[in-house]
Amino acid sequence: MHDLLQHDWPNAVVFDIDKTKDDELESLAQLKVRDNSKIPTIVISQHSEIEHRLRAVRTGADAFFTKPLDHHFFIDTLDELTSKHAEVPYRILIVDDSESAASYYANNLQLAGMETSIVANPLDIMRHILESPIVFLSSETDLNQQMSAMQHGGDDFLTKPISAQHLVSALQTRANRYRKLRSYMARDSLTGLYNHTNIKELLHQELARAMRTEAPLSFVMLDIDHFKHVNDNYGHATGDRVIKTLARLLVKRLRKVDFVGRYGGEEFAVILAGTELTAAQRIINELRQNFESIPFEYYDKTFRITFSAGIAAYPLCDNFNILMDRADLALYQAKQEGRNRVIVAD
Repeated sequence: MHDLLQHDWPNAVVFDIDKTKDDELESLAQLKVRDNSKIPTIVISQHSEIEHRLRAVRTGADAFFTKPLDHHFFIDTLDELTSKHAEVPYRILIVDDSESAASYYANNLQLAGMETSIVANPLDIMRHILESPIVFLSSETDLNQQMSAMQHGGDDFLTKPISAQHLVSALQTRANRYRKLRSYMARDSLTGLYNHTNIKELLHQELARAMRTEAPLSFVMLDIDHFKHVNDNYGHATGDRVIKTLARLLVKRLRKVDFVGRYGGEEFAVILAGTELTAAQRIINELRQNFESIPFEYYDKTFRITFSAGIAAYPLCDNFNILMDRADLALYQAKQEGRNRVIVAD
């Protein structure tokens, strides 16, 4: 294993600790420390005793599973650990009538990897501030004045003088919290996909972009077939697993420029940017076949499930409401014609 890891650093390491020698575990731990590697490592074992878990911890393991594996939970964990999310810098708006003070703060925040912009006139901030957390930085020490400022919409109040390190730490904490809150509002809690409101907003934006650039765009509505049967016969936990599996399949097989949302219940919406109708039909049909081939387990039973889809495209549909309605009608037609099929709108 040592020689392999020296030359071919994988996306993740999964090993059976019961069959792995101590010197191999030590090699893995040393390589991770030496290369400051964030490679995910997952340990599986037949034993759950503390000594086995300690062996895993010493290698820097990120997760520990006991046999027999819950394969769906294992895959969820592997997906989560190996997902590469680009680190988007925090964007900080600095409002200060002192050019030197603003520049000082901006330089220190930039050194910490943040993007900054400066506004000297407070009257100019309204177009920026709606998308920002608000932190007051002032030499005011009167608690009543600070509380008054907070009541006008502030998220925190920092008192000058303040060290650059303290300022960076405080803003990173507030910005991270704000980003997480926005993510919770934009994403579906079960699948992590865009929620109903945001996928519709994204369709508005992408349709406007397609019209502006004269590029094609396809919009897809998908619905899992006979999903009530899954919940009724195998339970809601199994139903959730089916939904998460389809969500994972869509995200993994589609491009980063495409958008996937959970429209509601067992219904999904997909925006295929720059994709004509015939290409969209081919892509969704391949996904349909992939999904149909996935076995789901419920105790000693195995079952498979399918989805139906309807597709509408710009420029054939050159209006947001028409695009939505045509895709929905095509999905309804797919259901009426027997399910497990993809129908394109006329």
